[in-house]
Amino acid sequence: MPIRIAFRLSDACLFVAKLAIGAMTLLTVADVVLRILFRAPVPGTYELVSMLGAVGVAGALPHVQRTGTFIFVETVTERLTERASWRLRGLTLAVEVAFFFVLAAQFVFATEAMKRSVGRLRGRIDRHDRCDGRRGPAIHRTRKGAKTFMSPEIAGLLGVLFALGLIFLGTNVAAAMAVVGMAGVSLWVGTAVGFESLAPTIYAKIGQYDLAVLPLFILMGQLMFAGGGGERLYSAARAWLGHMPGGLAVATVAACAGFAAISGSAIATAATIGAFALPEMQRAKYQMGFAGATVAASGTLGILIPPSVTFIIYGILVNESIGRLFV
Repeated sequence: MPIRIAFRLSDACLFVAKLAIGAMTLLTVADVVLRILFRAPVPGTYELVSMLGAVGVAGALPHVQRTGTFIFVETVTERLTERASWRLRGLTLAVEVAFFFVLAAQFVFATEAMKRSVGRLRGRIDRHDRCDGRRGPAIHRTRKGAKTFMSPEIAGLLGVLFALGLIFLGTNVAAAMAVVGMAGVSLWVGTAVGFESLAPTIYAKIGQYDLAVLPLFILMGQLMFAGGGGERLYSAARAWLGHMPGGLAVATVAACAGFAAISGSAIATAATIGAFALPEMQRAKYQMGFAGATVAASGTLGILIPPSVTFIIYGILVNESIGRLFV
């Protein structure tokens, strides 16, 4: 019974995430169209799109955790017996569940704190929010001359080793890195700060307006796939380049580059073009290892060709201009 309830909650969260992503996409398109045609943008688009994007990501997390479609490493688990592997998976799952529980609780507490703060700011400025260097939550200082039981370098090295240990044991990579980061902040700055900074830090990354382009790129690739554009693109590339030595392989690379430029996804490119290219290369007596490697390697060309999902995420993470990365 508890598992069924958890699955239903996961499906409900996924449904909310789909609604949020759909609303974010429609709002972005409407804002762009109104800006171009009438020079009248939709008020509050930036804030609404950021919030809907964060809801979409957070709502999809239970489904990702349930289906095991997150990024993890099987270096250790694949060498264990089935029973030992299940026990280890239960341990790592406990770590992940604890992390997501703390994250959800912090989002709830942050929302309540924001409501109280807005109520106070209507009449006066909250004196606890003043960043005067002596008090306030925005500045956290360690006492000068305070003794610590290890140097920052050693603590950082231990943190990296602990994170790698969790990752190699099969823990969700995102959860492993977040747990170690939260533990490090709690150790050096304070437990309250470590827990309180978790939700705002994650929201600042997933609630990015620039991420609104990702559903649009994926939608464009899906429309291309549903309309049979991948097959026609491969046929055109084969007609132009098929006469060359190794023409099918060259045509596959060209078709993958063209489709990746539209969809922005290496996986979608390899799956779409591979469905047409692999049978043709097999009929032409290509070795299947070479054919599969050609499709897989060519799919990664989408990273270098705008619109690139990877470039967008990289630019957001390192605060680099996405336009300059594309250029």
